[in-house]
Amino acid sequence: MVGSDLLLWGSFSGDRQASSSQKVLVKLDFANAFNSVQRDAVLQQVVDHFPALSRWATWCYRQPTRLQFGDRVLSSSSGVQQGDPLGPLLFAAALQPLARELRSRPLDLAIHFLDDGVLAGDLAAVSAALTEVQLRAAEIGLVLNLSKCEVVVFGAVDETTLRAHFPNAFLQNPDGSGKVLRNFEFLGAAIGDAAYIQAHTAARTAKAGELLDMLADLEDPQVGLRLLRACGLFSDDHSMRCNPAMAQVAALTSFDDMVRRCFSGLTGIHATAAQWGQAARGFAQAGVGARAFLSAVPFGHTRMEPAAFVTELRVRLGIAEAGTQRHNALRDLDTHIGRRRPADVYLPALAGSPAALDFATGAAAAAYARHKEAHLNTAEACERQGVVFVPMVVETTGTWDAGASIVIKHIARAVAAISGDDPDKTHATMLQELCVAVRAYRARAALRRRSDAISSG
Repeated sequence: MVGSDLLLWGSFSGDRQASSSQKVLVKLDFANAFNSVQRDAVLQQVVDHFPALSRWATWCYRQPTRLQFGDRVLSSSSGVQQGDPLGPLLFAAALQPLARELRSRPLDLAIHFLDDGVLAGDLAAVSAALTEVQLRAAEIGLVLNLSKCEVVVFGAVDETTLRAHFPNAFLQNPDGSGKVLRNFEFLGAAIGDAAYIQAHTAARTAKAGELLDMLADLEDPQVGLRLLRACGLFSDDHSMRCNPAMAQVAALTSFDDMVRRCFSGLTGIHATAAQWGQAARGFAQAGVGARAFLSAVPFGHTRMEPAAFVTELRVRLGIAEAGTQRHNALRDLDTHIGRRRPADVYLPALAGSPAALDFATGAAAAAYARHKEAHLNTAEACERQGVVFVPMVVETTGTWDAGASIVIKHIARAVAAISGDDPDKTHATMLQELCVAVRAYRARAALRRRSDAISSG
């Protein structure tokens, strides 16, 4: 019921309540709930509702539990044990009589999921229910943590009216600042207006980015892709299930881009939009959806060599065995910048998008790259053509800036995926070759200047 009730909250907190001055929602938080609930209350509910479990539960909880802490032994006589598979059920059973009584009250919502609770409705009804919660919870050993309980309002509720119904700890933080909310989170889901939902999903996406970046650095693409499918793709799943899609489009699009970059980092495959669409298909449609080939544990007879695994992926996605290429089509950008070529190297796909690499060398390379990016709106013109403009800045010492280093690493992994060579070795070799090329260019430039000086002398 909790999942469907989340949908009800959407309407409860929407325009229907925007003009109400008497509607309020309270989030309940019990202090140290699982460790504090009285065991007698737990065991009585087990006897009443789960008689088949009563002898086992009584054997586990009738006597104090001995907990070893170094050389000390602690005697635990209240609460359900952490790590007990029955713990959540036993706690919920003890709280169920209170939860059932609250649902019979004249409230719009009265919901509990283990120790998380919500009461919502008319201000007076919620206030009365809150008093009942404090009295009944104490009977089973639970105490509300007032400083962590939250009040959510939906209309222009007068502060004086709130103070008449709720303890000050509900309304103010210890530093005196107000804590009354208009948007809130429950069980990891954002409840509120579109801006709050978008920000909430964006924050979740940012955390997911850390995981995806670490997955992209794994050396074995078979291991990495299995982890990506098994856990990396579920970071925003809860948000998508609980919130309207239109309220989080930007954040979910960003997450898709992160997944795409992770896939590229793992496999060295920088798929075009069409190829990425193919990858999203099921295995039976030549995509990379679930099937034994991809869900097998990469160990022993079910492990593939990285080169073979990536080659199979390339075949499934219809990717030709071709490396980086120059692409003079950039000369033909049909914009106000004319027929000039705005960059040096074109990549059909880099982390999911076509990219134009523009190289700049020298002490003032970074400034030049920014100038080139803005000059004649080069970056903007590329973007209109669906191409990402990427300045590749290298000092005369052969040191690349952070952005260029990431691009080179991607290219190295792509080359290694095609050649079957070790990605790290390919990356090191490529850096050496690029460094030599830069230094050779600098040396030739110095020789030309010396020759010109001699000639003019």
